[in-house]
Amino acid sequence: MRRYEDFWRVTEDGLVYGASSLGLELTPARRQRLMDSYLSLAAFPDVRPGLEALEVKTFKPDPPVYALGPARLGVPTAQMGFVSSNSCDINGATSAGLRRFWIQRSGAAPPEVLGYNTDRVVSAITDLPGLLRA
Repeated sequence: MRRYEDFWRVTEDGLVYGASSLGLELTPARRQRLMDSYLSLAAFPDVRPGLEALEVKTFKPDPPVYALGPARLGVPTAQMGFVSSNSCDINGATSAGLRRFWIQRSGAAPPEVLGYNTDRVVSAITDLPGLLRA
């Protein structure tokens, strides 16, 4: 989304989101202990040199992916809608300027805290036709 954060920050954000979505209390001490555990994970021998050779400082979702629909269909980006049940994809679509419809299947699922909002939140895909006709 052209908002690069290093892997450590993305990992911590994922930990916070996961704990929140599971309703788990993540005290500062627990958070630190879990983050520290990432420093001792074993990796396959090819991982480090492979990642060093491939690093481009971008993570999914990258805006060019979301630009494919409007470009291929010849529709202005602001008129293209994007539907997903994954809030991370909604954030990516927002960063690319698309209209967003988040299917939040569980009312308990918290949105990811990335500073983006969605246009509409629905609980099922069957809620979409009425919104699109309006």
